[in-house]
Amino acid sequence: MCGRVRASRPRVALALGALLAGLLVGPTGATAAPAPPPDPAPRIVAGEEVDPPGKYPFAVALVTPTDFQFCGGSLIAPTWVLTAAHCFTDGNGVQVAFPADVDVIVGRHDLGSAAGERIDVTNIVIHPDWLVPPNAQDIEDDLALVELADIATQGSPIPIAGPADAPLYAPGLPGTVIGWGSTNPSAPFNSSPTLQEVDVPFVSDPSCALFWGGFVDPVEDVCAGSGPLGEDSCVGDSGGPLFAPVGAGPWVLIGIVSFGASTCGAPGVPAVYTEIAAYAGWIRATAALDTGTPTVTVEQAVGQSDPTAVEPIAFTVTFSEEVVGFDADDVTLGGSAGASTAVVTAVDAVTFDVAVSGLAGSGTVTASVASAVVADLVGNPNSASTSADNEVTYDVTAPTIETPGTVTADNDPGLAGATVDYTVTATDDGTTTGLLRTPAQLVPPGGLVCIPRTGTFFALGTTDVACTATDTVGNVAQLTFAVVVVDREDPVITTVGTMIHWISAPPSGPISYTPPTATDNSGAVGVACLPAVGSPVGLGTTRVTCTATDPAGNTASTAFDVVVSAPELPATGRDLGLLPVGAATLLAGFVLFGVGRSARAGPVTAGAERRARSPVSARQPAASPRRTSSSSSGRTRSQRSRQSSHR
Repeated sequence: MCGRVRASRPRVALALGALLAGLLVGPTGATAAPAPPPDPAPRIVAGEEVDPPGKYPFAVALVTPTDFQFCGGSLIAPTWVLTAAHCFTDGNGVQVAFPADVDVIVGRHDLGSAAGERIDVTNIVIHPDWLVPPNAQDIEDDLALVELADIATQGSPIPIAGPADAPLYAPGLPGTVIGWGSTNPSAPFNSSPTLQEVDVPFVSDPSCALFWGGFVDPVEDVCAGSGPLGEDSCVGDSGGPLFAPVGAGPWVLIGIVSFGASTCGAPGVPAVYTEIAAYAGWIRATAALDTGTPTVTVEQAVGQSDPTAVEPIAFTVTFSEEVVGFDADDVTLGGSAGASTAVVTAVDAVTFDVAVSGLAGSGTVTASVASAVVADLVGNPNSASTSADNEVTYDVTAPTIETPGTVTADNDPGLAGATVDYTVTATDDGTTTGLLRTPAQLVPPGGLVCIPRTGTFFALGTTDVACTATDTVGNVAQLTFAVVVVDREDPVITTVGTMIHWISAPPSGPISYTPPTATDNSGAVGVACLPAVGSPVGLGTTRVTCTATDPAGNTASTAFDVVVSAPELPATGRDLGLLPVGAATLLAGFVLFGVGRSARAGPVTAGAERRARSPVSARQPAASPRRTSSSSSGRTRSQRSRQSSHR
């Protein structure tokens, strides 16, 4: 390979006839300058050894029973290899190599090793128009199919291009050619023991015809190379693959190494490859390749929650048969969540896991596969995907809580609070816009909790109620509102009757009384009276008004009279204080009783009254007053005796 796998086309060890001789000197009628002289330096200019080994599992080597590698080929089905017709014929198109003369090596990077597998050939099918008049001079139809005696187990087929794949090899795009051919254009049979690769640019049909003239057919041939550094295929690469990537995945077979300039990598001279798309029908029919269209389904992955608040979203893509080149670029993302990234992981030959992420927000996520984005092992493009359920709801939107706002309630009778009922609702549709495939509430039973709960007892004053709503995927919303219990119940104040207050220093003095008591549902109440205890008042009746007030400002009042008196009592002069009306009446009776006794005893002489009050009498001997007292006592006892006889 000049610049890695180069073969001046029909230059093969088994087919060296007139065809090979003619090609080595260039085609007749070429309009370009003659090829440059041989260059002794190796021509792996921009090419290199394939790394890692096994990178291209469809590459095969055609060898003789004595291990001479003379051509390359491409595994297009488990038992079929596609290669060039000139690998098996002489210059006249006569077949000179037969199944017994050829072995196929699959899965081997270094031909000097024993890696891979060596498979016998049971049939070689050369295209029927190869070098047959009127095609004997145009070198068209240079392709052949090799049927294997056993299934290749250490390689994977490459799909063949069809007419719809023409954009993959538009002029200027890169293609890759691989092989074990010569790396030195001046030493045509200096083959490489290890598989080489080189990228070559595709060339337009008009540009190719400028050099090759009638030797190329724009329908049946495709041209590529040489590159700016002489990248080209060379002797020993004949029959090998020219391929292009499909999206970001593996490849599709575009051409078969056919012929080129006698000096591999000659500047400005493209190599000519048999265009696969022109022969796809013959290839499929001859090899009895599958012509069915691969079908594909896309479903939510097993175990994927729906709805979910977690990325990535998992889907499973399943093809009806093995396909080549399926990757993230082949997955179409949709839905309202704005998914942007897909990662594809192969589970097996037909099943792929797809992880979708890069979501912009709540909404739906879908995944699908368009038609003709991949192909099966023989190049049949897939049909568009079908699905039973390929839509997942992605919900990162918190629920919506609706509260009644501030709830105001009156206290329950006699209590310092009230049992309050309120209504709070929570809804969640999973999107910011409210647009879902089904507008279902996604807040499950028990997903809304408010503390304190409705129907519980709330104390007087303001209590904050905290509500938390959790939807089915764990999004949380919180909202607080107030419950205000107002004390509208008046205190209860005791009723007090009329009181009498005695003062010792008329005509006025400080009033004194016992204030009434009060109770209230709040448990706290104060009583204030006017006039207050200790206020100066005059003789007579004073009206006292007492008011009980609770913390909420509710009031209750009562009034009572205080009779202020100043009685003159014998030898005391003391303020008797506050007496109830009954006690005052009894005291008055005693006073009247004493006055009556004095009247019945007769008049007291002025002298006697004077002796009793005179200071001098207080100094007289005790006998004189005792006699007077004795005399009086005698009368009293005599009177008591007479009273007792009446009984």
